[in-house]
Amino acid sequence: MNTRKRSIGTALKSSVAAEEEAVRKRFDQADQLLVDRREALSRAEGGATTSSALVPKDQETLDVPVGVTRLAYSLPPHEAVMVQEMLLRAAQAGQLINRSELVRAALHVLSVMPDAAFDEAVKSVVKLKPGRPAVN
Repeated sequence: MNTRKRSIGTALKSSVAAEEEAVRKRFDQADQLLVDRREALSRAEGGATTSSALVPKDQETLDVPVGVTRLAYSLPPHEAVMVQEMLLRAAQAGQLINRSELVRAALHVLSVMPDAAFDEAVKSVVKLKPGRPAVN
């Protein structure tokens, strides 16, 4: 029997490695559940689902740089409440997403929307005055 103690560094490395493997397995299981759910929905609807059009295009086929772009935007209070409600709605459907992911999902939906519906959606948005509100 080996009674020699491991160093704290070795113990931490093995603990982190084990945790990373457990997380990787959980993500693989979640991915498989999503694939299975999409296939089940497709079979139930008798073919391809409209959500298949929402699968992001391969970045190599798009003429854009790889990575992320940080943007800042302003929302009126009632639309900020709508964002929170949609985040809650997604959570109730089993999808824990953040605001950035919600905005990106909305962009995917807008990108496949027919022109007439897109025009109506764009017209329904109230224009905001740029800049910070004046403090009285």
